[in-house]
Amino acid sequence: MASEETSRKPRVAICGGGIGGLCLAVMLSNLSHLDVRLYESAGQFKEIGAGVMIWSRTWRILEDMGLASEFAKIAHAPPTGEMGVGFDYRRSDQPEEGFRFKLVEMPYGVHFLDVFVNALPPGIANFGKRLVSYNHQVIRLSSPLQPISLQFADGSISECDLLIGAEGIKSGVRAQMYREAAMARGDLGLLDHISPVWTGTIAYRGLYCGKSKHVVSYSISQGDIVNIVTFTSRPERHGEPYSGDWVVNCDKQELLDSYAGLELGIPSFDLSLSESQLRVHLNQDAFILARLLSKAMRPTRDSLSALLKAYEAVRLPAANAVLRGSYESGRMYEFT
Repeated sequence: MASEETSRKPRVAICGGGIGGLCLAVMLSNLSHLDVRLYESAGQFKEIGAGVMIWSRTWRILEDMGLASEFAKIAHAPPTGEMGVGFDYRRSDQPEEGFRFKLVEMPYGVHFLDVFVNALPPGIANFGKRLVSYNHQVIRLSSPLQPISLQFADGSISECDLLIGAEGIKSGVRAQMYREAAMARGDLGLLDHISPVWTGTIAYRGLYCGKSKHVVSYSISQGDIVNIVTFTSRPERHGEPYSGDWVVNCDKQELLDSYAGLELGIPSFDLSLSESQLRVHLNQDAFILARLLSKAMRPTRDSLSALLKAYEAVRLPAANAVLRGSYESGRMYEFT
C-alpha cells in the first residue's frame, strides 16, 4: 500500500507574481500531476512597467498556451505577420533638430500581465506572502522527495517539493541559495552575486535623448497609450552598489536639467531592447521549465535535480547573452 508521502502530488511553489512567475503558474496549472501554488508579496497582481515587444518565438509560445487570441486584443496591432517600425534611431544630442540614422522594422508588443491573471485558475495565487527563508527538511532516505519548508513575513509557513524563485532582481530565494552555496563550496565570491549593482543609468518618465542619454517610446493598449521612458547615464559609476530607493519621484527641473542642450519638441522613437527582451525571455524560461516538469510524472529528488540541471544548461547561457546584449545596446544608444 502506497504511503501518503509517495502517493501525493509533487508540490511546486512559485515565489513572485510578475510576468515570469505568473506565466509559469498558468502553464503548470494545466499539468494535473502537479500541485502548484503561487506566492506574491503584494496584495494583488500589478504591472511594473508598461509593455514588452513580442517576438515570433514568444508568440508561438502564447499560441501553444491558447492565449494568442487574448493577446491579439490588447496588442498595438493584431499580429498579421507584417512588419512595423520597431527601432527608429534618431540622434538628438544637439540644440538644433536631430536626424534619423537607422530604421529597423519588426513586430510590435503588448501588455502581458492581465491576460495571464485571467488565465490563472482560482485557488493557486496567494497574496501578502513575502518569503523570508526556506529550509530543507530532514526525512528518511527512502522518501522520493525532499520537502522544503517556507517561512513567510506574515508568520505563516508552507511546504513544497520544488521551490522556484521568480521575485525579480531582489530575489530572496536567489540570495539564500548563493549564501548556502558559498558556505558549502567555500567560495565567498558567490556572495558578490546576491546584491544587484548599479549600471550608472537613471531612467526618467519623460522625453528626449542624446549622448549618455536615450529614450524608449512605444504605444501599448491598441495604440491608446504611448509609454515613454528616458535614461541618463554615468558610465563611470557602473558596478557601484546602489543603496537608495530604486523608484522615486523627481521634480520637473531635474528632468529638464538632465536634457539641457538637446533638441526640444522633437520626440525620438528609439525602442530599447533591454527591459523588453528580459521580460520576453521570462516567458521563454517559463515555457522550457513547464515542458520539463510535464515529463516529471513521478519525480524523485534525483530526477528533479537532473531536470533543473537540464533547464540551467539551456537557459543560463541565453539569459546571460540577453543581459550582456542589453547593456551593450544601452551604451550604443548613448554613443558611449
